[in-house]
Amino acid sequence: MDVDSILGDTFFTIHKLKLKCENDTMLTRDEAEAFARSWVQAWNDRDIEAVASHYTEDIVYHSPKLASVIEYDGPFLEGKSALVEYWNAAMEGANTLYFEINSIFLSSDAMTLFFTNHRGQDVAETFIFDKNSKIKECIAAYN
Repeated sequence: MDVDSILGDTFFTIHKLKLKCENDTMLTRDEAEAFARSWVQAWNDRDIEAVASHYTEDIVYHSPKLASVIEYDGPFLEGKSALVEYWNAAMEGANTLYFEINSIFLSSDAMTLFFTNHRGQDVAETFIFDKNSKIKECIAAYN
């Protein structure tokens, strides 16, 4: 075994242990599916409070739609109150709202939900969770 292999394996093991310590447990398929169903149902019910319950107070939210919905020129929002304000503005322009889950992709402390929205757009939202299973960072991408 060469030095690069040993160092690579050691780095991977240390990184894996670090993630395990920070997040206590790895995200399971069942947890990801339950989260996705709850999140999509809250949106389909137009229940912003229920949607917001999935996020930390200091959420960082990335979306290319920010500028088209609110007067904001940054690439991301910070804080749950700013995010809820953005969602409320977006809901004003959406007479109908419906999300349909297409796929769920799993990572260690994150997941990507691939869904179709009420406009027929394909959307992928990557959710990074904290140790309390709340979303601390979200990246929305649109087709």
